Amino acid sequence: MKIDYTDISPKQSSREGARIHGLVLHTTEGSDHPEGDSDLKTLGSIFHNEEASAHIGVNVRGRFGRYVEDAAKAWAVCNFNSVTLSLEQIAFAAYSKAEWFKERHAQLHGAAEFLLYGHIHYGVPLRPGKVSGSAIVKAGVFQHKDLGISGSGHSDCGDGYPQGYVILLARFFRAHKLHPTSAYTERLRKELNNIRRHHGVDLIPAS
Repeated sequence: MKIDYTDISPKQSSREGARIHGLVLHTTEGSDHPEGDSDLKTLGSIFHNEEASAHIGVNVRGRFGRYVEDAAKAWAVCNFNSVTLSLEQIAFAAYSKAEWFKERHAQLHGAAEFLLYGHIHYGVPLRPGKVSGSAIVKAGVFQHKDLGISGSGHSDCGDGYPQGYVILLARFFRAHKLHPTSAYTERLRKELNNIRRHHGVDLIPAS
């Protein structure tokens, strides 16, 4: 995961020793401008001027911005801030699954890179997580909406967001990095390509 733009927000605080157990995917609901890195810069400005922030942002081209360092607590998911790492996708929760695949696949690729980063650095499993009240009871991947009222009661990333595909892609990245020609890696590649073929996305070539 290569950071292309950095603008550290003052809207952050200490994790107070808490470990990361969840990787949270968001949509910004605004600032989606495809020219250069203007959208990443706008997101940084928002995090300076509002009582909110996230660790990382990714735009439609799959370029990343850094706004809060991992060691600090971003102000993104209310009661879950101390135990999560948050990625803001500069996009809208209203997008359909077809729109995500057809127009924003580089952004989905970036989200998978973020999940792999959280898995490698913090051991968060590449699977859907689970919460009970204000506690994560199963470490893993969440959309903001999965965290309920204790996570601010948001609805992103929306019903059309292909979270299962993004998790599967992150698993493939991990498998390919460790064992590029294994049977498991090949099974993941075929599963991904079935999905990509259906949505008109370029296929992953064999190793």
